[in-house]
Amino acid sequence: MSLINAIPSIKKNNWDSAVEFSVKTRQALQTLAHLRLGVDSTPTFAGTVITGLTASRLTATNSAKNLVSVSDLTSWVAGTSNRVTVADDGDGTITLSGPQDIHTGASPTFANLSLGTGELTCGSINRVSGTLTIEIGGTAEISITSSAITLGGNLIIPDNGYIGSVSDTDSIQINSTGNVAFTQIARGIFPIAGDDIATKEYVDLAVGSSFDLFLSNTDDGVVANTHVMFPIETGEAQSTETSGTLTQGVDDQLALTWLSEAGVPGTLDLRTGVYDAHIHLNKNAGGATTDVYWTLSFVDADGSSNETLVVTSEIEEGITTSATSYDIHAVVGAEVITGVTKRLLFKIYANISNGQNVTLTATLEGTTDAHVTFMLPSSVWQHHGDVLDDINILGQVGADSEFLVGTGAGTFAWESGTTVRTSLGLGIGDSPQFTGIELGHVSDTTITRASAGDLNVENNIVYRAGGTDVPIGDGGTGQSTAQAAIDALSAVSGATDEHVLTKDTASGNAVWKESTGFSEATTQTVNLLDADSTAEKQTKIDAIPKYIPNGQIITFQFEASNTHVENAALEWVGFYGGGTINIYGDTSEGNNLYNTQNTILDFTSNDANGLYVYQCLTRVLISNLKIMVKDNVQDVVEGDNQYVSGIYARSCWFDVDIRYNYILGSGTVNSQGIFVQSSSSLLVKNYVSNVRYGISVFGGISLANGNDDTGTQPAYGLRAYNTGTLGKKNVQPSGSVANELEQLGGAIRA
Repeated sequence: MSLINAIPSIKKNNWDSAVEFSVKTRQALQTLAHLRLGVDSTPTFAGTVITGLTASRLTATNSAKNLVSVSDLTSWVAGTSNRVTVADDGDGTITLSGPQDIHTGASPTFANLSLGTGELTCGSINRVSGTLTIEIGGTAEISITSSAITLGGNLIIPDNGYIGSVSDTDSIQINSTGNVAFTQIARGIFPIAGDDIATKEYVDLAVGSSFDLFLSNTDDGVVANTHVMFPIETGEAQSTETSGTLTQGVDDQLALTWLSEAGVPGTLDLRTGVYDAHIHLNKNAGGATTDVYWTLSFVDADGSSNETLVVTSEIEEGITTSATSYDIHAVVGAEVITGVTKRLLFKIYANISNGQNVTLTATLEGTTDAHVTFMLPSSVWQHHGDVLDDINILGQVGADSEFLVGTGAGTFAWESGTTVRTSLGLGIGDSPQFTGIELGHVSDTTITRASAGDLNVENNIVYRAGGTDVPIGDGGTGQSTAQAAIDALSAVSGATDEHVLTKDTASGNAVWKESTGFSEATTQTVNLLDADSTAEKQTKIDAIPKYIPNGQIITFQFEASNTHVENAALEWVGFYGGGTINIYGDTSEGNNLYNTQNTILDFTSNDANGLYVYQCLTRVLISNLKIMVKDNVQDVVEGDNQYVSGIYARSCWFDVDIRYNYILGSGTVNSQGIFVQSSSSLLVKNYVSNVRYGISVFGGISLANGNDDTGTQPAYGLRAYNTGTLGKKNVQPSGSVANELEQLGGAIRA
């Protein structure tokens, strides 16, 4: 810009005249006045040169407000850490730079990038081998290629959100409960795994070809350790089957086995598909961790030959200790040719971890349905036809035990009772013919015809009235008359004349022996020792011949001053001949009431009588014994005596004399002191204590003289019933309920 006015020069020594000087000075001042250089002026210069400054530098004012050159611009421009760096170039200039390149060709790296509500737009993507990878936490979680997006985790959409395509954005909806709804047709391939979705084509092909076999606890009967699986439910109550002991630490152990019936399933092949075993299993408490799987095989009609594996299932891990329902699957990927006569074999195997041994239990039948489902051709099912229509017209069965019977061409009827028996040719007017009858078992009791009028049972003829004499070996005599039968059975033809038939002590058999010729003075003592067991005492009693003629005295002497502990009743049965049997304790004690006998018989360890005398046609004397019995019903009831008795005499019509004994029970509910049934007896000076009935008679005639109770009273002192007559004399035992009891025609008389 040019100056408006030029100031005239006033030069040194240029003083031509005072006037000129004055004029020059005035002109110069006037010119300066027109330049407006005051503090409020804004002058304009074409250029300014300050000689104290450095060339090519920015200027600034110093502390004295003088102009100075800026030697280092970084004193005026500061950077920001991790954003802008300021560098001095040494020539009065600076260079600004960021921490990394961000131009369009650069590849910057950021720890995080937040766009807020903005968008990230890329003109292109630099990728390795056509893949863009987004890493989270150092792990590639999203991988994007031109044809797919791969996620390392779950894809989560909002509740009730949709998944679709460009053309159909809402094909699939997932609601807030997790249910999936298809708004369009879903198509796929044939399912092969247990959780695959089935297509319509597959369902159309599969309907009618799924077949169940129901597991039961019925033994196969032929193949060991194998049970039957039936094509229908058995209707039986709930049952269980338990394996043997499965060894800990061993895999692939066979636990349980089932086999289909002969002729089942009766098809040529097994079809492809998912096979399912629905079963309730548990292991024993404390058993090691147990995993199971199953196999399906087919075998020949005999149930065991030519076993051929079809499929092995998945493994079900961690069987629990309580019965739990499991569905264990296997996939048959190709058709398996079997054969129409083949049977199916289902086995459960166990893998046992280290720990305790295991037993595996399957719960079956009842409400715990257990079955194996597999795939068969639809030919196993009955096709629609006129016969089925006829049955449909008839309607369902009306009552239990009705049979479906053809009553004419194309007609059926439900029949039962006499009607169906007649229809089957089994009515009361029919005479059906059978080759044989299996009675109560499939094979071990076969009834067949031997000849006219004769039957065989298991090929052994049944003897009948009017038929062949039954041989001795078959339980008969081989004879046609009574005398001949006696002679045959006794082998009397080989015996010596006047010998008697008696029991041989050594062999126990009946043999012919010379008569011992008992005289009236003959006596014999049998010592029954404390050291003898009950069985040994009984053997000594039984060794005495049953025939004891008049005048013969047999004394059975119990060892005195001891307690004989007996585990069964001691019995005298069937002696006859009019002689005498003495059953003694310590007779030196005298002839009075005693409760301190030296000889004690303790029968309290068993539910049986103490001394039992039965059908003896001899005189029997029992004295000087203390007998202890249990308060209980007998384990084996003899005659009409259901209670345990200290002394029980039955059907003895010679005198039974019972004296100076002490019968001690252990309760007043189910025991008797002395019980006489259908006999003649004399009961003298016996003590009874702590029993239900002190003295009881059933039928017959007895006399009680001077008996008494001691200690715990009986419930009833005397009892007579069923026409029994009991005479009483002098003191008699009293009872806590009643002193006397008469029942069913029994009588107690003074």
